[in-house]
Amino acid sequence: MVYVPDTHTLVWYLTADRRLGAQAKAALSQVDRGEAQAIVPIIVLTEILDLEEKGRIAIRLESLLQHLQKHSHYQIVPYTLQVLVAVREVRDVPELHDRIIVATAKHYGATVLSKDPAIAASTAAKTIW
Repeated sequence: MVYVPDTHTLVWYLTADRRLGAQAKAALSQVDRGEAQAIVPIIVLTEILDLEEKGRIAIRLESLLQHLQKHSHYQIVPYTLQVLVAVREVRDVPELHDRIIVATAKHYGATVLSKDPAIAASTAAKTIW
């Protein structure tokens, strides 16, 4: 299975936050064990950097990157022209960064890990929480 975690999912997983959904936690645990893959859009890391700089999260980007690099089943992917084309097709998610996350999942045939109701309601990609 291939997953695309959104920003809060990744932060909450790595900080053991109780708000993390059981299915999302199980999915990322599978990735850590090498039983699944996670595609991490660069926009997610950019949002994490922004949240860190604003003091809104406890985890540091460097710590998060160390975790991703330690576990080989995480792949950080850039914002490509192919994803941009997919963004144009994601019309049911209003926020642009969330559209990029959903479009990335659509492009890679992955399942999004997100609590966001707008993402969960999208028909562009499957979402679990």
